[in-house]
Amino acid sequence: MPNSVHYDNKTLPLEEGETVLDGLLRHEYDHPYRCNKGICHTCIMQATSGQPSPESQANLNAAQSQLGYFLPCCCTPTEALTITDVDSAAEKAECKVLDVTPLNQSVLRIRCEPTLNYHAGQFVTVTNHEGVSRSYSLASTPLQDDFIEFQIKCVPDGLFSQWAFETLSAGDTLTVEGPYGHCIYTPESSQKDLLLVGMGTGLAPLYGLLKEALHREHQGKIDLIIGARHATQLYLLDELNALSEQYPNLSVTALAQQAEQPANTQPIPIIEGDLYEQLKRDFPTVKDRQIYMCGAESFVRKVRKHCLTSGAKAKDMLIDSFVATGV
Repeated sequence: MPNSVHYDNKTLPLEEGETVLDGLLRHEYDHPYRCNKGICHTCIMQATSGQPSPESQANLNAAQSQLGYFLPCCCTPTEALTITDVDSAAEKAECKVLDVTPLNQSVLRIRCEPTLNYHAGQFVTVTNHEGVSRSYSLASTPLQDDFIEFQIKCVPDGLFSQWAFETLSAGDTLTVEGPYGHCIYTPESSQKDLLLVGMGTGLAPLYGLLKEALHREHQGKIDLIIGARHATQLYLLDELNALSEQYPNLSVTALAQQAEQPANTQPIPIIEGDLYEQLKRDFPTVKDRQIYMCGAESFVRKVRKHCLTSGAKAKDMLIDSFVATGV
């Protein structure tokens, strides 16, 4: 029996055997597409109500499927669907700042009221009262935390980060919009070995993902590798050490290109060296692993290349790539 889709505040009837994409085009929506075969993913959409057909999610990873993503060119629905363009389902809300704490000289932790529904590992756009906006990954998990957390790097001449370091305090109000992204933990990966790789504040989304996986009693091995240019730029080592002592399936490796040890003894030894070379030595093959990589675009590109040449499947790699704004 033909079904319908609810899109753009309208109910659009579908003809017998018609795909969602063909239905949208017939109703004169100029939705982007290229191959019309489920290969290029140009037409990808999100279902906010109803279950897309299995065929329309077959070439997506588990995280995308969990978020309701599907390929409308392959979807002949068996039930009514409410659909939207990817990321169009984002919420926007005012939230009160609960805590502002420096984690080191260059990283600031901001905790706010949990005004959005989200998954650990996603990101949001944050706007201050001056109208300056930046996107930051979430370092919290809704399963455990009664706040949403960002860990932001102080960028020289950065309009938002400099303002946050100098002015932001508990009691202030920020506007948050999101969540965005599909770098999330999924129950389907509970038996897999995980590899989490982050540079600098790339640790932020990985920290939320890690806490969620451990809270869900992840059964596979979890290897977290974090890096920085200098040892003093690494942070949360006490918290990560406590987690590794509590969970025997977690291993944490910290690297810095300049690893002079601070005066106090670090809970996790800091290795002096290059993260990429360490990755090649410790993980010559990453076949069958679920891999999360977070950090600057150039960093993510190099890690992804290594993982692909070392046996990883593209659908098993989840990425949170930071795009520099320049200000």
